[in-house]
Amino acid sequence: MGELTKRAGIDLRDNIPVACKFLKDKFHSQLHEKNNETMEEYKNLMNQSHENIVDFYGITYHVNFGYAIVTGYLPLKDIEKFVAEENKNTIRKADIVNWLKDIARGMTYIHEKNMIHRDLAARNVLLEEIPDREKIEHDSLNTRAKITDFGLARPLNSEMEYQIYSGPPLPIRSVAPECLTSTHFSKENDIWAFGCIIWELLHRNEKKYPECKNINELQQFLITEGKRLKFKEEDTSANYKKLVEVATNCFCKEPRIRGSFDQILSNLEQIDYEEDEILYQPSHHTHLKY
Repeated sequence: MGELTKRAGIDLRDNIPVACKFLKDKFHSQLHEKNNETMEEYKNLMNQSHENIVDFYGITYHVNFGYAIVTGYLPLKDIEKFVAEENKNTIRKADIVNWLKDIARGMTYIHEKNMIHRDLAARNVLLEEIPDREKIEHDSLNTRAKITDFGLARPLNSEMEYQIYSGPPLPIRSVAPECLTSTHFSKENDIWAFGCIIWELLHRNEKKYPECKNINELQQFLITEGKRLKFKEEDTSANYKKLVEVATNCFCKEPRIRGSFDQILSNLEQIDYEEDEILYQPSHHTHLKY
């Protein structure tokens, strides 16, 4: 929807650092319309507050750059980029599970507010360094995951679903099969996307559905053939199998069987990795760099 830049001091009293995401020109006309749906939805986001969701402060206008979404600023990368940096960060299996639990908590809150994200992905989850989280080891990541980029987020109607008519393009490699052939979205689509995040974190720098070149081939793969993302089989531990099972449940054909984020969180709580179980580490071990 736009380009991200940093601006500081939206509150002159507290000098709060913020991130400004300037919207592309095609979205400006929507915000100029009276009683437009998009502006009302952004106003609704201002009322949401949770430790696993990036703070949303509102929308501002710059005479040279146009409209911008203003959110809390987190200097660390999103988890997709953080995991992708093969020569920098030691990442333990427990760190991955901690992030997933953070995401599940944040999405539980969003769904309790009768909203859906519609673009839940590793690239839309930022890391926040926190000093008080219990560390796995002295050089643990010590981070909290926070969901961001609610550009596609929408409130649900009385049927607990949202029908899309126009707007930003959808991330088709992360949407559930039923959303490839319908304009109706529900909480269960976010559940499917969460399963994709698990796959992304366990298969860094790999592309989802590389055999599918377009939406027609993806429909054939997911709907006609009933295939799903494959997980690596090298790890035969009980904890890894539990993690894959969580993702597999997210990929159920019947949306109602996928469960809820509250149930997902409960299942993730059953995964207990040891302190020294490493998922990714640099070629030459160094302390973490942010």
